[in-house]
Amino acid sequence: MSKNNTLRVVCVPVGGETFTAARDRIYIYFDTWKEYGIEATAIPWRFMISKQEKTALYQKIVKEAKNHDIVYLFRAMVPAKWMRRLRENAKCLVWDFDDAIYHVPSTQCSEAFPQSRSIPEKIKQVYRLCARQNRYYSARQPILNQILKNCDGVVAGNKVLAKYSSQFVERHVIAPSPIDVTNISAKQHNGTKTVVVGWTGTPSNINYLETYKEAFRKLGDKYGGRVKLKVVSQPRAIDIDGINLEFRQWTPEIDKSVLMTFDIGIMPLTNDGWSAGKCGFKALLCMGANLPTVVSPVGINTEIIKDGQNGFHAATDEEWAEKLGHLIEDAHLRKVLGENGRQTVLTEYSREAIQPRIAAFLHKLV
Repeated sequence: MSKNNTLRVVCVPVGGETFTAARDRIYIYFDTWKEYGIEATAIPWRFMISKQEKTALYQKIVKEAKNHDIVYLFRAMVPAKWMRRLRENAKCLVWDFDDAIYHVPSTQCSEAFPQSRSIPEKIKQVYRLCARQNRYYSARQPILNQILKNCDGVVAGNKVLAKYSSQFVERHVIAPSPIDVTNISAKQHNGTKTVVVGWTGTPSNINYLETYKEAFRKLGDKYGGRVKLKVVSQPRAIDIDGINLEFRQWTPEIDKSVLMTFDIGIMPLTNDGWSAGKCGFKALLCMGANLPTVVSPVGINTEIIKDGQNGFHAATDEEWAEKLGHLIEDAHLRKVLGENGRQTVLTEYSREAIQPRIAAFLHKLV
């Protein structure tokens, strides 16, 4: 560490600035790290590059490790050979993750998805159980475990991830992906003619929406043109009918502004090990935009939202239809829950709330 107690940290974020999770979890802090005595730079961890480019990337990370106090890996799955070299050269290694990458995805483990009940998937589950003593063992697990064994500290997106990493690393801090509320407008609620229930996310996560398609059909039957389901993502077929459905293609330019076209935010999940590792970012994003938000009560969602106070929980099709129905019918309720949700984000999940926690952890590690 330099004489003025400024930490020099080199971040290695998976995907770099082109990856949404890296922007929201790593680059969001770069403008303000100096306020916490940290000087941060980044070496993006790239996917689609040649073997020679990968070797050059690994060599650069190992070289820069000697010139920094901390090497901060965000979901960068460093091969064992290079992890050993990195450990030899790094003064301090930190691992950051916001997904249960040691677990197979929901579509392979949750009974809510037909794929997980298929014969081929059942055979895979039996094989994993016999060979790995875990039906939901991910092929990434051994790489992750080896990386964790070499780290000095972990920044975990929730308690579930912290518990897993604590098998290998004693020191950790829980830090959900923060919301930069200063860059998100606050939705103004009124008696709009059509109430828009909005969801934004990656195409693979549209599966969660489809799981509760019966709830959306019920809403369509009851409210007709008074309600609309708006999906913001990359193009893919959506198996939801019976409700007015609008699709809008996601782009970085509309990432936050599109929230103003919603009246209600939602984060449906299935109750399984993969979903339990999620960090509630979709819910927090909607809450930060002053949107009343309905979530599946899975994992950190039960901590973020207190049912009926700053949002709603919904675990079944019936509950989803009921809770969304309350919000569709009552603009004042949308306003109250939206304001309470935004205040929750400001005090507990904003950049200003999370960044000091990470900074203190990093200084203590060194």
